[in-house]
Amino acid sequence: MLTPTGTLLNERYRLDDEIGRGGMGVVFQGWDALLQRKVAIKILNQESLGGGGTGRLLEEARVIARMDHPNIVILYDAGQEEGNPFLVMQLIEGSRLSDEDSLDLHEIIAIGIQICSALTHAHENGIIHRDLKPDNIFLEGPPHGGEGIQDQRVKIVDFGIAHSDFASMTIQGEIAGTVSYMAPEQALGQETSPQTDLYALGVILYELSTGELPFTGENPLNVISQHVNLQAELPSRINSEIPDILDKIILRLMNKAPGDRPYSAQDVGETLSGLLRAEGYFDPGSIAAPVRSVIEHNLPEQLTSFVGRRQEIEEISDLIAQDSCRLLTLVGPGGIGKTRLAIEAAAQNIDDYKDGVFFVSLASISGPDFILPSIAEALEITLQTHGSTDPESQLFDYLANRSTLLLMDNYEHLMNGSEMLVELLKRAPGVKLMVTSRQRLNVEGEWTFNLGGLAVSGNDHQEGEINGSAVELFFERARLADARSSIQWDDPHVTRICQLVAGIPLGIELAAAWVSMLSPQEIAGEIEKNLDFLASARQDMPDRHRSMRAAFDYSWEMLSGDQRQIFKRLSVFRGGFSRQAAAEVAKCGLVDLSVLVDKSFIRRLKDDRYEIHELLREYGEEKLHEKIDDHREIVNRHSQYYLDFISLWESKITGEMQVEARDAIQPEIENIRAAIRRGVADGDQQTFRTALQVLSDFYFMRGYYLGVESFKNFAKFFQDQCHSGVDAEKPGRLLLLTALTYQAYFLSMLGAVEEAEEIARKILPELRDLNILQELRVCLMSLGINASFRGDYKKAEQDFIEGLEIAENSQHMFGIVGAKIWLGWVYYEQGANEEALQEWLDGQDTAIQIKNRLILAFVQSKLALLGEETGDYENAIKIQLQARENFEHFGDEVGVGYATSRLALSLMGIGEYHEAKRFGQEALQCFRNMNHRWGIPASLCRIGFAEIELGEYEAAWAHLKEALYLAKKGQIGTLVLYSLIGLSQLLAENNQIEQGVKNLSFVVSNPITPSLYREMAGQRLGELEKKLPADKFYTARAAGEDSQVEEIIGSLPPSLEGSQKV
Repeated sequence: MLTPTGTLLNERYRLDDEIGRGGMGVVFQGWDALLQRKVAIKILNQESLGGGGTGRLLEEARVIARMDHPNIVILYDAGQEEGNPFLVMQLIEGSRLSDEDSLDLHEIIAIGIQICSALTHAHENGIIHRDLKPDNIFLEGPPHGGEGIQDQRVKIVDFGIAHSDFASMTIQGEIAGTVSYMAPEQALGQETSPQTDLYALGVILYELSTGELPFTGENPLNVISQHVNLQAELPSRINSEIPDILDKIILRLMNKAPGDRPYSAQDVGETLSGLLRAEGYFDPGSIAAPVRSVIEHNLPEQLTSFVGRRQEIEEISDLIAQDSCRLLTLVGPGGIGKTRLAIEAAAQNIDDYKDGVFFVSLASISGPDFILPSIAEALEITLQTHGSTDPESQLFDYLANRSTLLLMDNYEHLMNGSEMLVELLKRAPGVKLMVTSRQRLNVEGEWTFNLGGLAVSGNDHQEGEINGSAVELFFERARLADARSSIQWDDPHVTRICQLVAGIPLGIELAAAWVSMLSPQEIAGEIEKNLDFLASARQDMPDRHRSMRAAFDYSWEMLSGDQRQIFKRLSVFRGGFSRQAAAEVAKCGLVDLSVLVDKSFIRRLKDDRYEIHELLREYGEEKLHEKIDDHREIVNRHSQYYLDFISLWESKITGEMQVEARDAIQPEIENIRAAIRRGVADGDQQTFRTALQVLSDFYFMRGYYLGVESFKNFAKFFQDQCHSGVDAEKPGRLLLLTALTYQAYFLSMLGAVEEAEEIARKILPELRDLNILQELRVCLMSLGINASFRGDYKKAEQDFIEGLEIAENSQHMFGIVGAKIWLGWVYYEQGANEEALQEWLDGQDTAIQIKNRLILAFVQSKLALLGEETGDYENAIKIQLQARENFEHFGDEVGVGYATSRLALSLMGIGEYHEAKRFGQEALQCFRNMNHRWGIPASLCRIGFAEIELGEYEAAWAHLKEALYLAKKGQIGTLVLYSLIGLSQLLAENNQIEQGVKNLSFVVSNPITPSLYREMAGQRLGELEKKLPADKFYTARAAGEDSQVEEIIGSLPPSLEGSQKV
């Protein structure tokens, strides 16, 4: 047997460390040199294969390789080296189930559900494991005792391999582990079935839940005899915590007769899933809902209890449950508790939305243009920057088939963006919106729920108690302020406080924060004084607003002078702030922050950040405005702090610390925008230009669409600063040119050529006259990209060369790589592959030099594309793997999908069809996650073409027909043609050669067919020409060239008839 480490199998797989050894063979950790990945390599003994030897092994391997399931270890390859058969499998980073102990029942059931899911897939594919046991089950992910079993994935190994007859079970070293889980019919040498695996599952669940095997003995024959003849002891007699229902499930699985066991693994999985959800109260004879993972959500964690509002939650739940209620707006004044109520209602209805519930914070965003990116950020999706589909359509596509609740919080200042929400609901029928706002949206289909204060006494509290939830909230928050508080439940002054603030939760919390210093009577008296003053001084103020203002004024007066000054300064922040920012801007220490937290003026968040309720922030800002000098000083301090903050990242954001820069800037983005707007009139314009440049680098990573919206807003602001004219000395004029430059650039990157062209051409002469080189370079890039999209490659080349020269003269390394990527693309499009290669190789070297992994991924994608076109597939694979790793580093799911899809194409080029199919499926899953309108049909085509080569014709037909339908629906003409190539090949394989010729001729003659697809179709036409008489071939070809796409598609049969290729 081959065992030396370092051995290279089939010139591809290197044996590294030995990680396991048994009677069947030896397992190594290895390295796949082609796909640059770690693998597990099992070198098998010839003796372990029984009759049929290596030939039978390879045949079984081909069958098992078709299985694709997250709970089954992937079999990548099988072969032999010097007569030694070997298997290449996915390497699992985790532990064997046999090594686990102290699992609780919840974890055991969760493991059982995953095992059932894997068995269901295997049995549906005609594969029986026949040796299911804890040693063949791995747990992938963090170890038990970390985050828990919910973060670990079951992986089953050794499906059917070398375990096809009884003889293989009696090899020395394999006996004890195997016979302990062996079904009676298998022990007796009778025919096995899916129920054989279910018996083993029953034994596994028995052992996990009791800590003991059901049958043990001195030798294997004794154990086998017990499996055949004895009834296992009831599990709950060994472990009293096992519920009766689990007892019954386990014993039913272990019935002696296969026909008395459950019908299928799917039935068992569904039953276990129901048991898990019902916490033990579930009838095993019925079938539960399909197994699925815990519903995803991002609802903010609440650090205090939720009090009252039971009736409101019931009413909101009833409303949002109605099919016709798609948009529900919770309307009420600030401080009334809309946000907290919406979060609680969403949490209680989370099971109704299988694709998740997501909280979208809108309080700090400056305008409607940022609603869409805020939703995308809450969903944790990256909107595509690698194509021309607009961000709005991408978001709608992503949500189109999802059952999701979006909680849009603090919407009142974004009314101009409400029509976008209406369009979202039209395009995504499974989405519902719950909105909190101080006013209704007044749009089509809106339902409203008007929210008042908490009941002070009576009707919404426990029966028999006189006080309402307003008083209950006061007591809850008073205990937080002073755990030793002796306030009595029936204290009339507490009731009076709640009445004075009209039951408004924010007012109650502010009042309760002072119980450690004042009695309820004193607190009520102070609020009454403020109310009397407001009644005479502010007669136009509604009563509810007057009550809230009184609570604010009272709490404000209770702060010390220093604390008031600090809170006024803190009101300058937008979207929260860090402790360091508070110290620098507001001259506020940790003790000061803690006091303001205790007094309910600010809230502490995770990661050492703080936030202020928007109503309180507005109150503080109003106080800050009372002294103009104080306001100007703090605004300048805020502006300077964030300009200094962003300048710290200037040299890092395009280099090795890209990700760190992105993640540091993201939470401060609203503060940075505010700092630029506030400080521009008095500050140094070069400082602000630098800030805008860093923001452009930030948006290059975060999304071009965000860059467009952000710089459009800056441009409008700077235009207002300029008022009129083109005098560069006017405040904001130079910055207006900078903002317009970046706006044009990001528009170009999104393919909005006409709009970008208009802006870029308008500002270009002024940029030249003022010799503003950085902006001139970016403007030239925009014009070059536009020309490239128009097909005007000579003009594009001219603009890129000039931009490159500026970048090289100023040593702007990031700009050099960008210019070389685009210049290489222009050469590639003109067929000058050598010139393209040189530009891209130079760009790659520079990207590596500055350690910018994102731009490196882009240039690597281009190099791989060139490799595919020249037939250098192995090099293309190597480069795409590197690109994919770099996209993964940035969390760029679209980039990962593209690289994976291209990998599938390259793998087909070297005949690795199983791997090509697997990578196509991986890309498909990636694109399905975001409902990507290009990626899904493209990946389906990759899968379909691989299946053609594997002889899986019916599956190929289904995948290619789906790709054709989606491409046509999405108006992606090139993918319509791509799918037609594969469908035509399948028709020809099914003896419909003339139809295949006609369709392929249509593809070849179509003017929009890319050169790669035209070459593919032409090659297949050449093959079919040999199979038809000349007259029939040319007649079919002429018919195809004269056809329209609707005619070609309409002529396709609904299904593919005939047997698969042998």
